[in-house]
Amino acid sequence: MIYRNKCWDLPKGWIEGGEFPMQAALREVTEECGQLALTVDSLIPIITYHLYVLKGEVVLKETAWFYMSVDPGFKLTPQRKEGITKVDFVDLTEAKLRVKESYPMIQWIVEQIQKN
Repeated sequence: MIYRNKCWDLPKGWIEGGEFPMQAALREVTEECGQLALTVDSLIPIITYHLYVLKGEVVLKETAWFYMSVDPGFKLTPQRKEGITKVDFVDLTEAKLRVKESYPMIQWIVEQIQKN
């Protein structure tokens, strides 16, 4: 989990030119969380959509969320230039507690993780 804008969140970002969603997810988690050897545990993502305003225009963002695991020996480093001040690996019980004050979409994602 990442701590940004006074709440706990999950790493996410944008697909860069030529990337597939899974590649972008692996890159974004590494950029936002630090030196990690990640493995995607499920090839089927959870897909979400949300609207926001960017430069006066309403934008629809599609996000592909992947289940991942990390090899031992990782070093967590928050990506401060993105406003991330803390990074933490937590179990599902702790994640549910942390997202109570987070965005509704993040709360929903954590619920979906629990169902699987």
